[in-house]
Amino acid sequence: MLLNGVNYAFRTFNSVIRRSNKRMIASMRQIDTVFALSSGGMAVKTGVAVIRISGPESDYCLKRLLKKPNSNFKNDMNDVLDVNIPKPRYASLRKLYCPTSSEALDSALILYMPGPKSFTGEDVVELHIHGSRAEISILFLTTNAILLPLLLLS
Repeated sequence: MLLNGVNYAFRTFNSVIRRSNKRMIASMRQIDTVFALSSGGMAVKTGVAVIRISGPESDYCLKRLLKKPNSNFKNDMNDVLDVNIPKPRYASLRKLYCPTSSEALDSALILYMPGPKSFTGEDVVELHIHGSRAEISILFLTTNAILLPLLLLS
């Protein structure tokens, strides 16, 4: 059931991208939080995949992934202020949640490195997740869903 929702979310996300491509490119100059698969690959079978999120909104993205939504969940930036992120530069095992449902996405080893004392000079989050293609795809779609409203609103 979750994969059907992921396929629908992916198609919806692609249609939003096509409709607002120029606006997003202009917005990306203002908020340059990026995420990418930094180990393994979609074509290679791996046990662990590392997804790196880098930029000024990386801590917000991490808080949204760590917060388990409840019945009075609000989809705004103030709602995640009470989420405890891991201690900087220490590995922490946490559950990642879909921000729009209460479903657990995966258990992840999380590293948070605030800037400027990181290798990029920006805030960096590393998510060490299970390496299946489904887990990587779901986490990419979820991260897109978290960052896309920030891009469109700026």
